[in-house]
Amino acid sequence: MNTQNTNTGPLTRWAVEVKRCRMHHNALGFSGTAGNSVYVHHNKIHDNGLGFIVESILGGHPGMPQDHGWFENNKIYSNNTNYYEQYVQGDDAACQEELPADIGFEKGVVCPAFGFPVGTGGMIIGNHNFVSSNHVWDNWRQGFMLFWVPPALMRDDYDPTHQQDNSNFNAFTKNELGYSPKGEVLPNGIDFFWDEAGQGNCWQDNLTAPGKEVTHNYALDLPDCGNPSQWPIGNLVKTTQLIPCATYDRFSNPDPPACDWLDTPEQPSTDAGAAGTQVRSAPLDGPGAPAALVAVTLVGVLGIRVAGVRRRQRRLDGADAADAA
Repeated sequence: MNTQNTNTGPLTRWAVEVKRCRMHHNALGFSGTAGNSVYVHHNKIHDNGLGFIVESILGGHPGMPQDHGWFENNKIYSNNTNYYEQYVQGDDAACQEELPADIGFEKGVVCPAFGFPVGTGGMIIGNHNFVSSNHVWDNWRQGFMLFWVPPALMRDDYDPTHQQDNSNFNAFTKNELGYSPKGEVLPNGIDFFWDEAGQGNCWQDNLTAPGKEVTHNYALDLPDCGNPSQWPIGNLVKTTQLIPCATYDRFSNPDPPACDWLDTPEQPSTDAGAAGTQVRSAPLDGPGAPAALVAVTLVGVLGIRVAGVRRRQRRLDGADAADAA
């Protein structure tokens, strides 16, 4: 509906509206693969692994890349439930059972299909999303995460002109961060994670408890909406976090080495966000940085695609053997 609309928001038209719902105790409270022109407002999103996600990573869906989500006036809190540790990891884990009847879904067992960062309020891998006036607290990893994923990595799209087609023109404004509606200070791990990728992204007029500051992982001040981000290439260190986590497989690789997204984050101290305690990371600079990022990403893409093909082939071979028996 809004694919050709260059305005980030707020929208005047939308295709899907989700309002006054409680989304809780899921791997993902709300999920929108190519979730375009969705209006999500006045909901409570809590006690999930990840509160909400709109993304451009799963191939085969029409409408890629994702665009124009509008998230406003939601309460997004305490999304720290770790179903990976509880039900997936370990030889005797419930989700390792092959027959659905043996897993225990009727008892509340949740088996995540993908590896996403536990302890996150909202994750965006898309374009023109307007995230405004939400109340966001007690998400132990981060309140919001804006992240770029190369289409070659997950969508089998190797067109060079498409590789920066997501995580552009997103706005985070007027959100209340790190305290409950009762005024209790309950910080997010950090309020905003950004991998520094994408053009036109901005953060402005977000609020914190008295004496606190907005926390984030950018080395400088986050770009405001009068001077949004300009450089499409992200930070190498941040972007490559995805590579080990993308190898997650419920059966063959439930706990990928070097992936901490599936670990329960430590609960942040109430001192988090105090003036002068900003969480920053070193910028990636130097003339070779973009080339290094592309090279590392492509190597990771190749490795993941090969591993994925091998896993799928083993699964198919096993199914064929079972049928033959």
